[in-house]
Amino acid sequence: MADDGTAGAARDWLSTVHTNALAWWIPQAALVAGLFVPIPLRITVWIVALMWMGTACLLNARRCNRTHCRYTGPYYLAMIVPVLALASAAAPAYAWVILAAAAMQTDRIRLGTMITPLSRMRPWELASKSVALDHLSKGRTIMSVGLGSVDNGFEAFGEETDRKTRAELLDEGLALSTRA
Repeated sequence: MADDGTAGAARDWLSTVHTNALAWWIPQAALVAGLFVPIPLRITVWIVALMWMGTACLLNARRCNRTHCRYTGPYYLAMIVPVLALASAAAPAYAWVILAAAAMQTDRIRLGTMITPLSRMRPWELASKSVALDHLSKGRTIMSVGLGSVDNGFEAFGEETDRKTRAELLDEGLALSTRA
């Protein structure tokens, strides 16, 4: 008897509304809802949803040999890496790496961040990064510093949220950064 694919289609989770919603639509709704919650909770929701959808895709690919799921599953799982990177303290390092790459590939554009919250950083590290970028770019670095956002959940990580205290830290950081 020839295999016409009906046995695989019957086992496909996309074929019923219940399993389709459970495997994909509920996690996708969670990804969107994550935009409206504090950042630490958002990261958790996104990681769980991406793991859920990636695993569901891989299991469905094994279950019914669906080609789309075979490629989508690893993609969902791979998307966890940038979510973790953006959630970690290493996220500001990404900006400097990208700026350094841009410095190496361009000759005329000026390079810099929109704003760097100096009150939340170690001034000597920021000075080191900006000087290195300035050397790579042959003097095209623009350094913009400020307080940053009013409050983005930093209090949960032990960061200072009082604007006056952050302003004092900013002044202290500028004094340290501009020393010869």
